[in-house]
Amino acid sequence: MQKVEPEREMVRRALPFLAPSVLIAFILGALAGGVGAGASAATGGLVVVANFALNGYSLAWAARTSPTYLAAVAGFGFFVRLAVIFGAEFAL
Repeated sequence: MQKVEPEREMVRRALPFLAPSVLIAFILGALAGGVGAGASAATGGLVVVANFALNGYSLAWAARTSPTYLAAVAGFGFFVRLAVIFGAEFAL
């Protein structure tokens, strides 16, 4: 029996488009405000990509584990990822 993990499939299908989107963010930011703005835009793009991938993989893991974990990761995982993003921005 084959396991279906739509969350992992979602991340797998989106990954080829994520690297070019970060590059486009860098180029547009650099054109608009210089290399510093481009680096800032690329950093923001990387945060979005990491958040997307982490969300998909954590939901896939939780769905394999139990319905309770799935509900907890879906409900509270957002706040955990938001706190990590806030901490990363604060550190920069």
